Amino acid sequence: MRERLSEWQQVIAGATGREAADGGVTLTFVRDGRTVVELARLAVVEFECCSFFTFTLSVGPAGVRFTVTAPDEARDVVTALFGTATS
Repeated sequence: MRERLSEWQQVIAGATGREAADGGVTLTFVRDGRTVVELARLAVVEFECCSFFTFTLSVGPAGVRFTVTAPDEARDVVTALFGTATS
């Protein structure tokens, strides 16, 4: 788990923006294939551990958007791992 947290931190450090999402946070990234692959890989691994998360990854003209949400009772886990719109 410690290794996975470190991997998340490395990827999240590359976020170019943050927005509040209903039930979580949306991180934005420059469109980069390596980042997209790493976000997808980590999301699958994280879901195997914590199936209360919902991950949405989109790639478009404005870049990459990665949204993480969870039910109210797990919202603090989203904040602890992925931050908030302002952090």
